[in-house]
Amino acid sequence: MNPLSALDQLIPRWADGDDETLSQILELSYTSKLLPMARGKLRRENKTGLLAEDLVHRVYELMAKMDKRPTDRNGFLAAFSRNMKWVLLDDHKTRTRQRRGGPDLDQVSISLADEVEA
Repeated sequence: MNPLSALDQLIPRWADGDDETLSQILELSYTSKLLPMARGKLRRENKTGLLAEDLVHRVYELMAKMDKRPTDRNGFLAAFSRNMKWVLLDDHKTRTRQRRGGPDLDQVSISLADEVEA
């Protein structure tokens, strides 16, 4: 079967809630679509230390948690691209914060209950 037609069949199944198909979608589109897309985004974002493979993996994890899932190939690739942008933006913010000596937000805990007075 043609990989593109297989993608066209798998993406609607994933959109309908079949979580197992996302790994098949990744397998079919990794070298032909997702890896070149990641390399292009990283080429424009020169200062990041991410590898294209790491970027695809991080976006895959985000896509697995999506509530509203795209139903076709173009929507899937657009969502993947948009999530790559958000991962790179988050990575940039983290690097900038660390460079300026700001806190690591993963370690900051905020309790609003302590600040609210009755």
